[in-house]
Amino acid sequence: MSRIAHLSARLEARLTRLWFGKASPSGLEAVVLRTLEWIYSTLRDKTHQTEKAIASRQAVSPPVLVIGNLIAGGAGKTPLVTAVCKHVTQLGLPVGIVTRGYGRHSQELLLLKAGDPVDVAMTGDEAALLHATTGCPIAIGADRQAAAELLREKIPGLRLIVSDDGLQHHKLLRSHEWVAFDQRGAGNHHLLPAGPLREPLARLNSVEFVICTQGDCQSLARQLDLKADSQWVEVQVNILRFVNLSSQATLSIEAAKLQFADQKVLVMTGLGNPDKFFDSARRVLNKDLPTLALPDHFDYPADFCSGLSADVLVVTAKDAVKLDPLDARIWVAEAEAQLPRTLTQALEDYVGYSTD
Repeated sequence: MSRIAHLSARLEARLTRLWFGKASPSGLEAVVLRTLEWIYSTLRDKTHQTEKAIASRQAVSPPVLVIGNLIAGGAGKTPLVTAVCKHVTQLGLPVGIVTRGYGRHSQELLLLKAGDPVDVAMTGDEAALLHATTGCPIAIGADRQAAAELLREKIPGLRLIVSDDGLQHHKLLRSHEWVAFDQRGAGNHHLLPAGPLREPLARLNSVEFVICTQGDCQSLARQLDLKADSQWVEVQVNILRFVNLSSQATLSIEAAKLQFADQKVLVMTGLGNPDKFFDSARRVLNKDLPTLALPDHFDYPADFCSGLSADVLVVTAKDAVKLDPLDARIWVAEAEAQLPRTLTQALEDYVGYSTD
């Protein structure tokens, strides 16, 4: 890791601890962060971000569903995007995906179709993962509106476009918005960089669903100091199996418990909220496991795993697309989101699907 990347990772880790109550800011940190928060909030007001968010909601064809966060870092968006695309595809209707391609080594607008080869450096890890898990065409680019237009031009007949994140990318015209939260809620309730909030919590008044990807909606509502209603929905994201990255051998949860019982296991990931993954892995394997938390979207060096002494390396699917596929020690914890009927019915309404 370069010196700049190392410093960035340390800053990210420090801010995360401050945001979510694992550390208290020093006097100087508090002054600097509150000042920067005031600047951020003032710029939001002066650039009319609230008005732009309202204006971005339009009737477009095909409809565009944005699945995003109010907080910086992951809160379970990508499993939701995967589950949404799989459900609509299973209805026999074509879906396209828009994503920024965070961390990619290219700025060009890129279209991936089913079966296309993937270079993670050119696509970013989330796009590579969605390509592998959904089989849907994916348009990748920082300008998500241009990406959506590329999908419409190159893939006629789409019934839905799903944007992986992009809630604050107001240039993207969208029909529907879902916001995901995990057990961290809104942290300390401050705006960036004093807290994790990209927008004030009042933004939830204009979205269709608030989705709890960990825990229950009532607990989340208390944490956010808001009242949950029928538009607050719980979605369980669970590890279902383990797949060996090299051989593609699959282990059920019970088989993994037996196979890993006497081995030295390390759980590692580069996620915005690594503790959620670590807790899930410990729970399903029923053992206390050492962990390695890396920066979100960590760009694994080619020889990264060679310096690790564990017998088994447990990672997420997002990590796996950037790791050596020949390393037989790597096992991917495959997780899936289970959509409740409230959300699948909403999707069917969006695409005009009827069983009649």
